[in-house]
Amino acid sequence: MFDLALNDSQISLRDELQELAAQTLRPFAAIAEEKGSVPSEFASALSRVSMPGSDGFAGGTGDPLSFAIAAEKLAWADPALALGWVTSRQVAWIIAACGTEDQRETYLPRLAESPLAPASLMLFEGYGRAPSEIETRARRDGDEWVVSGEKTAVAFAGESGVSVIIARDDTDRLVGFVVEGAPSAVTFEGTDDRRVALAALGLATTARIDDLRLPASAELGRDGLVGAVSVSRLVQAAVSLGSAEATTRYAADWGRERVAFGRPLVGFQGVSFVLADLFMEIETLRLALWEALTRSPDAEDAELQVSRCVAQIGKLYRNAAREGVQLMGVHGVIADHPAERVYRSAAVLSAIDFDPLLSPLVLGR
Repeated sequence: MFDLALNDSQISLRDELQELAAQTLRPFAAIAEEKGSVPSEFASALSRVSMPGSDGFAGGTGDPLSFAIAAEKLAWADPALALGWVTSRQVAWIIAACGTEDQRETYLPRLAESPLAPASLMLFEGYGRAPSEIETRARRDGDEWVVSGEKTAVAFAGESGVSVIIARDDTDRLVGFVVEGAPSAVTFEGTDDRRVALAALGLATTARIDDLRLPASAELGRDGLVGAVSVSRLVQAAVSLGSAEATTRYAADWGRERVAFGRPLVGFQGVSFVLADLFMEIETLRLALWEALTRSPDAEDAELQVSRCVAQIGKLYRNAAREGVQLMGVHGVIADHPAERVYRSAAVLSAIDFDPLLSPLVLGR
C-alpha cells in the first residue's frame, strides 16, 4: 500500500508552480510557438523557483513524485514549455540515477547551469514500443560499443550538449549511453518541417543512428536503468495530465461566464456532466501515476503498468482537449484562448510514447 499524502514541500511546490504557470508563464506559450524556441524569460522565471533537479539531481533521485508534480503543474502554462524543462531534467535524472561517478561529475553540473539546459533523450521509437521492445541495438566491438537504430520525437535535435541514448544489447537487456555533443553518426530528419504543435522544442521526427561508436566509458550503469526510464516516461505523461486539467479548468471557468438561455453554460447538464467526468478521471489517473512512480521497477508487471498508465493519460488528454474546444465553440479555435493550442499539442504529445491506435490493446491486457 502506498501513501497518497503529499509532504509540506510537495504541497508548496504544487501550489506555487500552478499559480506561477497559470498567471505568469502562460503568456510565453504564444511567443515560444512563434519564435520556435523557449523564451529566455521563461528560463529566468523558473530559476527563481526551487525546482526539482535544479542541481541536476546531484543530490539524489529519491523523490520522483516531486519531479512529476513539477512537470504536471508547469503544463498549466503550456505543454511545450513544460516539456522543454522535462526533457532536460529527464537526462539529468537518468545520469544521476545510473551514471558512473565520472559521468555524474562531468554532466550534472552542466545540466544544473540552467533549468532548460539543452539535452536530448533518445528513448522513444513510436509504434507503441515499450522499453523492452526497443529495436535500437548496441553491440560490443572490442573496447567500444556500436549503436544503431532509429528514434522518434527527439527534442533539441542537434542543439544539445549532452544526450542519453537507450538501446538493447545482444542479450536484450536495456543499456544506456551518455553522448557528448552531436556526433556525425546521428542524423536528424524533420527539424525544418512546419510543426503542428510543440514548435518550441526543435523536435526531430526521426533520429537515425548509424553505427555510432562509443567508448566503454559512455555506458551508463545497468542498476536502476529500468526504473529511471520508467520515471522518465511517467513524468512525461504528467505533462499531458497537467495540460488536460488546465484546459478543462479553463473551459469550465469560461463556461461559468458564458450565458445562454438565461444561465451559464456550465448550468446545463450536457456540459456539467462532461466536465465532472473529466475532473474525476484526471484525479483517478493522477493517483494511478503516483502509484506507478512508487512501485518497484522489478515487479513482474511494472512495465505493463507504466504503459497502461501512459496510454490512459494519453487518451484522457485527447478527450479533454477535444471537449475543451467543443465547449467553447468558435472561441475554442481562435488564438485568443489556449484551447486550440492544447488541442494541437494533445494530438502530438499523446502519441510520442504510445500509439493511440494501440492503446486499446494495452488497456485490455
